Amino acid sequence: MAGKNSGSKKRQGGAAKGQPSWTPYLVAIGVAVLALAVYSLMNPMPAEDRQQRSPKASGQSVAQLEAQMRQLATSLGAVGKQGEGTQSKVFKQIQAMADAAQDTLTRSEAAGSDEERRAILEAGLAAKAEWLSLMTGQTDRLHAEEEEEQKERDPLKPSASSDVASLTDSSFAGYIQKNRYAMVEFYAPWCGHCKKLAPDYAKCAAEFKGRAGFAVVDATVETQVARIFGVGGYPTLKWFVRGRPIEYNGPRLAEKISSWVEERLKPAYSEVEASDDWSEALEVAGGLTAICAGSGPQSSELLKTFEAAAEHLRGKKLLFLWTASEAEGAIVLHKLGSEPESCAAAAGACKTAEDYIAWLIKAWGITQL
Repeated sequence: MAGKNSGSKKRQGGAAKGQPSWTPYLVAIGVAVLALAVYSLMNPMPAEDRQQRSPKASGQSVAQLEAQMRQLATSLGAVGKQGEGTQSKVFKQIQAMADAAQDTLTRSEAAGSDEERRAILEAGLAAKAEWLSLMTGQTDRLHAEEEEEQKERDPLKPSASSDVASLTDSSFAGYIQKNRYAMVEFYAPWCGHCKKLAPDYAKCAAEFKGRAGFAVVDATVETQVARIFGVGGYPTLKWFVRGRPIEYNGPRLAEKISSWVEERLKPAYSEVEASDDWSEALEVAGGLTAICAGSGPQSSELLKTFEAAAEHLRGKKLLFLWTASEAEGAIVLHKLGSEPESCAAAAGACKTAEDYIAWLIKAWGITQL
């Protein structure tokens, strides 16, 4: 049985207490890598090649080489100063690069000739490739450490390489809009049932990759979206079709979730040829009590509404049939022994999927689903 939500935690801007945040380091490295990459593109010739060419073979003047080195020293120095007062090895390495660039400038200024200055500057700029490699390696290492620490803080949050997306209050709507079909799990990091579900959920996400989205939401942090969808226990699984949620109440096992989703990916309605009389179909349909017949252009909003209603009432004794037509669309309910009923003809014409669903349930004579 799912545990109840005992309250929500406030979002923390940084890492959890007692845990370092690698974000400033990654930002610093990113700036340094960008600076190094830019100047590598501006002067990509290897040092050994330049030594075998004439003094002006690089195509750049001494003043241009000096300007590159000065800008590089300034950029790296600005990043290095962000780490003043810390014991960060990353910032110290960046500051060391800035000092090396400044030393190159000092030695260049003290040189006795342009040829000597050029040699000093080109040798200094040649070190960029080594610095770029070092910073790239630091970035990879810090990303790996950040991911490991994230797993310790929130073991249920998917890694960047997972087939399961991790959603927030701000990213939820975009994800649901992008994925016509999506399963979303609302969880709490401390929830034992959620931890047990995690490997099965990931397995399903991999199975349906490209066909349906699978995502998770930490409901103790993303409280707005959890509140909107009435999450009161963990885990709560909701299946979204064109943005409309349907509760999944089945077993939380990979094979059960998989078979349920597989059925849900099948259309909830059938496409048929036009007909003016559905009574015969009702008579031979066995246990069916009604037919909901829709018609209209395939690209119409009415078809989306019809699909939403069919999905909402999937599995009930109501057959949904759609006929493609260029004429103005309509949705009509046919019941055995009764005259056809149209939502537009009812009091208060239907405008939304919710209107149609409410009308269908009332017109169908069903009080509980």
